[in-house]
Amino acid sequence: MLRMVLPIIAAMVAASVAPPAFAAPIDERTVDAIDAYVRRMIEEQQIPALSIGIVADGEVVYLEGFGEAVGSPITPQSPFLLASVSKAFTGFAIMQLVDRGLVDLDAPVRTYLPWFELATPGAAEAMTVRHLLNQTSGFTTPLGNQNILRGATPTLENYVRALRHVALTRPVGATYEYSNTNFRVAGMIVEAVSGMPYAEYMERFVFRPLGMTNSWAQDTTLPQRDAVPTIGRHGQPVYRRLAASGTPSGHLVSSAEDMTRWLTMQLNGGEYQGARLISAEALAASHAGGARLTPTSTYSTGWVERERNGVRSSIHNGGIAGHSTVHLLLPDQKVGIVILAALRDDRDSSPIVPMANHIASLIVGADVARPKR
Repeated sequence: MLRMVLPIIAAMVAASVAPPAFAAPIDERTVDAIDAYVRRMIEEQQIPALSIGIVADGEVVYLEGFGEAVGSPITPQSPFLLASVSKAFTGFAIMQLVDRGLVDLDAPVRTYLPWFELATPGAAEAMTVRHLLNQTSGFTTPLGNQNILRGATPTLENYVRALRHVALTRPVGATYEYSNTNFRVAGMIVEAVSGMPYAEYMERFVFRPLGMTNSWAQDTTLPQRDAVPTIGRHGQPVYRRLAASGTPSGHLVSSAEDMTRWLTMQLNGGEYQGARLISAEALAASHAGGARLTPTSTYSTGWVERERNGVRSSIHNGGIAGHSTVHLLLPDQKVGIVILAALRDDRDSSPIVPMANHIASLIVGADVARPKR
């Protein structure tokens, strides 16, 4: 049983990659339970705009849009800001380059960015690509949320060059701390090694091969398209114009339908409808190990890998100025879930991650987020 708000748009039909086949590997009763739960949460949490997609065993089993934006209904093709879900795409790009023999995860960042500098003596020389992807570089959470450009044009390269003024508060590799800065530096490595802007790399090596025609980099150095707006304090739509300096850590845009293609590829060993984006070995390495978060979870390449009640899952969420997103993989069940939402800008918390965890728990019949006491 598949639910969709509108048929696939003509542009998608004309894409070089055919739309995913539709079927129902998850039983109808579970799909009905998911649908009832999503609708209840949208009403209870007063979510203005939300789109959701679920894939199972290579098939799209649930694809729906709810609410409206600027008078138009939200559909599975509606583009939302991905926020920090973008980090998984940056991690994937690095692993593609590793797969091609162009990047070594244990090589110093300076191997690819010879001009890379930090204010802490020896830190730039010690920092490796793996430190960035595992969030163990020594960069802090507050640093990743600060404007360090000091009036310079907010390009990605200018941001990374501005790190020469930043002193680390702990040794490189000492511990995990989430920071947008890590994935901005990783994005700069993608640019340096590939010889093209980050946004162009994503289009050529990720979005286009997957047929993700409603996906792009929200980057003020490029012609702008509008993603679904959030709702301001007085009920007005608020559109975001985001600088290229933060694109690899949080400024990609995609739709629920496009994200089902991304999830299907992730669950299919790096291949989607005959197009291989990465080797199965390199993809598996991106989900293997990383920085220890808890006894049963790790962080690497823009994913949190965890095991709860015997269920393995990979998850990452994002939030930026009212936009709230999450994608989740159940690799053993071959299930993927994506939820994209635009909330009120002044909302203190988001229900989107709990929603994804609850849906995954409905599918597998066990709590995927919390271990038994």
